[in-house]
Amino acid sequence: MNYKKLIYCSGLVGFIACSLLTHQKIQYEENVKNHYESECNHDGNIIAHRGFSSVEVENSFNSIKKAASCDCTDGIELDIRLTKDNELVLSHNSKISGLGKVSEKSLDEINEKNYKVSSIPKLQLLKSCLLGKDGKLIYDRYKKTRNDEGIVTTLDNVLDNIECKKTLLVDMKFSSEDNTKFMDKVNEIFSKYSGDFDIILQASEYDMLSLMKEKYPNYKYQLIIGKEKNLKYLDSDFEMFGVRKNLVTKEIVDEQISKGKTISVWTINSYDDYKILKEELDSRINDILIITDYPDEICYLNNNKEKVKIFK
Repeated sequence: MNYKKLIYCSGLVGFIACSLLTHQKIQYEENVKNHYESECNHDGNIIAHRGFSSVEVENSFNSIKKAASCDCTDGIELDIRLTKDNELVLSHNSKISGLGKVSEKSLDEINEKNYKVSSIPKLQLLKSCLLGKDGKLIYDRYKKTRNDEGIVTTLDNVLDNIECKKTLLVDMKFSSEDNTKFMDKVNEIFSKYSGDFDIILQASEYDMLSLMKEKYPNYKYQLIIGKEKNLKYLDSDFEMFGVRKNLVTKEIVDEQISKGKTISVWTINSYDDYKILKEELDSRINDILIITDYPDEICYLNNNKEKVKIFK
């Protein structure tokens, strides 16, 4: 009989705990939604990663457009590649819908459907759903958009048809093809829109970005640092550095800001990501650019609508 009571009580406690956690997740999602719809000002500097890519297909026209019209964003990050017929298209991956490498296909051949690419591994998604405060928000967006598809778009199409006074952080995807041709095409396109956009060109290839900076010094440049061994490049003469979230420290941010440089951190895509970053940087979190698929959530957290719990 005692065992039955113990099992019953354990089950009841588990049910109550699960209900409270579920309620917390529902309330959190509602708070983010209300904040987004309130169109209020926000603290910090938020860059929408590949557009508003938690709700639209990444690098699609709709994703860029939504990010451009969102009050929670200060800028938009997008990826560009050069096609065989000398067109710049938006794509992070070198393959689009299994149609082969972009550099080996003409625009007509790749201008088809591009499926949403989820940046959430299944194990991480499960962990977020069970343990993350924003688990419901993340899962609902994943479920809603996992089978979405968009049309591969050209950079010209985006710049011609989206009204945006925000910063454009343009990730140049170099290939083994003629990279000089790629650089020239990038300059050709953006020179037509000088004054219309605040353009920052970025890449993870130090040599290529240095060559681009030497050839076209009129742009701002950001070097992407994703490996610890490449932190040595923080001593180079680039104006900006994009540092992977697991590499950034307050010492790095303090030192670079003292030199007049700018640090961006990628990719902050959850409450837990933000909490860890906040713990590391404290008040400095408002002095960096935060690159995220969830600009509305980061905006909500930046505005202290809810105290972010930090464990020292």
